[in-house]
Amino acid sequence: MEKDKKRNFFNFNNDDEWYTTKEDVQFFIDNANINKNKIIWCPFDLKNSNFVTTFRKNGYKVVHSHINNEKDFYKYQPKKWDIIVSNPPFKNKNKLLVRLLEFNKPWALIFGIQALNSERFCNELQKFSNIEYVHLKRRMCFTKDYLNYDVKNYKDPRLLVCE
Repeated sequence: MEKDKKRNFFNFNNDDEWYTTKEDVQFFIDNANINKNKIIWCPFDLKNSNFVTTFRKNGYKVVHSHINNEKDFYKYQPKKWDIIVSNPPFKNKNKLLVRLLEFNKPWALIFGIQALNSERFCNELQKFSNIEYVHLKRRMCFTKDYLNYDVKNYKDPRLLVCE
């Protein structure tokens, strides 16, 4: 029994598919001041993700893509979009920054503070002209089930935002 728990724990930790809560996405929308004429691309999101649904509920036009739908961020790009907003997978942050540089468009992504411990990540980040950081006042709530979760113990959602 104990061995099964440990095995499941390590399998769970290697899973890159974690969801941002609606509350955190709404906090971002309320504070980011993104023009509603801009088309938001959520490149790591399924159509029912909290990013896609919450932006749409707030009157934004959103395009989304996900590797599970054969739209790999590193190979795919929608025809029309103005800004990327999402919670990217934890892995391959350096590769992600290289791809973002190719677009030369604004983006706002969640990165864990530990990414700043990587010299390579910081070197890639410095290639951007206008980086902004928002330091969180609390730990964000991520969930495996984007529909059923409880954030009553979390106050005042905060989001880490870049460029």
